Amino acid sequence: MLIFLDTNIFCTDFQMTSTSFELLKNFITKGGNWLCVPEIIIDEVKNKYREQITELYQKANSGIRELNKHISTDVSLISEEQITTEIENYNKLWDIWPFEYGNGLPETYPNISHKEVVQRALERKKPFKSDGKDGYRDYLIWVTFLDVVSHYSMEDACFVTLNTRDFSDVENKDSLHQHLKNDLMDKGIDLSRVHYYTSLKAFIEKEVKPKLRVIEEHEELIATFVADKSGFMEPLEEALVQEILGLELAAYDIVIMEEGENHSVNQVEEVSEIEIEDISEISKNEYLFSIHAQALCDISFNVFKSDSYSMDDFRQIFIVDSEWNKHYSLAETLMELEISFEVIFNLEKKQITSINIQNVDDAYADCPLCPY
Repeated sequence: MLIFLDTNIFCTDFQMTSTSFELLKNFITKGGNWLCVPEIIIDEVKNKYREQITELYQKANSGIRELNKHISTDVSLISEEQITTEIENYNKLWDIWPFEYGNGLPETYPNISHKEVVQRALERKKPFKSDGKDGYRDYLIWVTFLDVVSHYSMEDACFVTLNTRDFSDVENKDSLHQHLKNDLMDKGIDLSRVHYYTSLKAFIEKEVKPKLRVIEEHEELIATFVADKSGFMEPLEEALVQEILGLELAAYDIVIMEEGENHSVNQVEEVSEIEIEDISEISKNEYLFSIHAQALCDISFNVFKSDSYSMDDFRQIFIVDSEWNKHYSLAETLMELEISFEVIFNLEKKQITSINIQNVDDAYADCPLCPY
C-alpha cells in the first residue's frame, strides 16, 4: 500500500512521535507498505517548522524578559544558536525519513507547465479555492499523488489530509471532491484503489490497526512453527535440500552462469538463515508458507576443454574431470545461494505436502570482493 500524507499531517506532530505516527511506522516496517514523501511536502514541512519554532522562540524570550522584571534571579534567555541548531537537526531528520519509511529518494516536483496550473485555477477546479487565487502548492501535491498512483498501478493508495475545504466533497467531507475523482479517472486510475482520509487517526483506525492485528497474529503463528524444530524446521530443511539437489540453474540469474554450461546443484553443504516471510491459511488443516533461505552448494557444470586450461585460480573453479567427454571438462565451484520458496504444511498429517522453488540467486552477486 502506498501512503500519502499531506503537509498538514506532519505539521500537527513535527517530530512524528505521537502514538499514531508510531503505529504508522510499525505498519510500514512490518506490512510491506511505504510512505510517499514528495519534495514539495518536505520543503513545506521544513519551512513550517522553521516559522513555528522561530515564533515560539521569540515569544518564549519575550516571556522570560517579562518574568525577569518580577523575580530576583534572572532566567537565561534561549540563544539564537540553539534555535538554529534545532532547525538544522530537523532538516537532517528529513534526509533520513524518505529512506527509512519511504521508497528511497523523495518524489520530485511534478513536471507540469505554468499554463496547465493557471488553466486549472481559472476553471476554479479543486484544490484551488473558489476565487482561483490560492491552491498552487496544493495542486502540485495533488499532481504528485496522481503521478505516483499512476506509476505504481498495482498498489492501493491512501491520501490523508486535514484540508477538507480544498480536497473533500462539499456534501461529504469524508469523500474526495468530484473534481479530484475526475482527475483520477482521466488518468485511468480505478477509484476503488484510492482511499481518502481526513485525519491520520481515521487512517490508523481503518487501515493500520486491523492489518497490524493480522500481522501480529501471523508473527505469533510463525514463531510457533519456528520453535518446533523436530516437527517443522528440521523437516523443512530436509525438504529444501532434496528439492534443490540436482536443480538446474539455467533459468536463474546467477553470476557463475557466465562460465560454462549445464549448471546444476551437485551437493548441499549447509542450509542457513531460514526465514519465514509470510504465512496464510489455505484450509482448516493447511498453511502456505513463503520462505527465504541460504544454502552453501557445490555447483557442477561443463566447460570447454580449451577454456578450462586458462581459467584464473582466483575464481575458485575446480576441474574435477578434465576428460569428462571429447569436448568438455567437468568443473565445480562452491557458491552461497539465496533461495525463495513456498511450502504447504498439513497440520493433521504433520508433514510438508508441497514445496516449490520461486527463485534462486547468488547471495554475494553484488559483493565487490567476491571472486565472481
